[in-house]
Amino acid sequence: MRLLAEMKRRNVVRVAAAYAVVAWVLIQAADILFGNFGAPDWVFRSLVVVIALGFPLALLLSWAYELTPEGVKRTEEVPVEHPVTGFTGRRLDFAIIGILVLALGWFAWDRFGPEGVSAPDGIREASIAVLPFVDMSPGGDQAYFGDGLSEEILNLLAGIRELKVSGRTSSFAFRGTSVSIPEIGRSLGVAHVLEGSVRRSDDRLRITAQLIETATGFHLWSETYDRRLADVFAIQDEIAGSIANALRLTLAGSTGDATSDLEAYDLYLRARTLIYGRAPTGLAEARLLIDEALALDPDYAPALAASGELSMLLSAYQGGYGYIPEREANAAARIALERALELDPKLADAHAAMGLLFINLKDYTAAEAHLE
Repeated sequence: MRLLAEMKRRNVVRVAAAYAVVAWVLIQAADILFGNFGAPDWVFRSLVVVIALGFPLALLLSWAYELTPEGVKRTEEVPVEHPVTGFTGRRLDFAIIGILVLALGWFAWDRFGPEGVSAPDGIREASIAVLPFVDMSPGGDQAYFGDGLSEEILNLLAGIRELKVSGRTSSFAFRGTSVSIPEIGRSLGVAHVLEGSVRRSDDRLRITAQLIETATGFHLWSETYDRRLADVFAIQDEIAGSIANALRLTLAGSTGDATSDLEAYDLYLRARTLIYGRAPTGLAEARLLIDEALALDPDYAPALAASGELSMLLSAYQGGYGYIPEREANAAARIALERALELDPKLADAHAAMGLLFINLKDYTAAEAHLE
């Protein structure tokens, strides 16, 4: 009991409380700052160890010294009857209360501040949007290639069961805008965004990809790939795998429906961009590009699906963009789409186009089955 009373008189208990509060604030701040600046894990661990080792030293100093109006003195130099205990104790009490108020204010802001309030409900940590890769080529004519690369990566990531992936239409709506990454995250309800750029010169590619946390806007991962065009499929897998590792997930997707003919793949990407545009002249050009791609690789399932879709889009039925008689267009579309599904029964584009075909044929039961 005498020891406890002496510890109180020397303010050792108050110093212990103040040290604990300050240590907690420092650890919380370091956890945020070190993570955002990409500091190695050992830096944070070292800080925690130093703080822990400093605790007994702080208690020892508070036992051996007293803070008096005249400055710091050894305890033995301060008479027992001197009212220094109350003087030092009040200062320590004020310091503890002030630090606690700051800590509680920070805690409240962190939990209920602007980021927490404005973020939509249901955002999952394992969620991502893939933005269209920006064309940085000298000629400015590779936007279609960047779009195709973005979509292939998106499809790979969609094969990860644990990962929520924003749809292409939603993600690509931010093309060319100045919307901030946190705002994109809130709008799409995702915790991460992948953005990048493509530079192409002859058969050389430079692809840069960056994975960004939407809550903070800080980079989690970034990589630049200098490759020959022949490596494009390997690059897609590599980027998707790196993102999966950064998100601590397991990659389950693959490029099983890819063509081995890179020229056919390039033609398909050009055609797909024109198909999305829905302009009559663009669709006619896309028809020529897809026919050329299939001449190079007749078993390229995505190109077959695009061929079936184009047959219907270029038909003369109401809502079509072309002049092909409706019966002839539907027959050609069915042949291409059935072959595409034979090659790849899970190809979404082929099922979607087949659903449209059966709607045209007024077989709504079959259409619903394919669309589901």
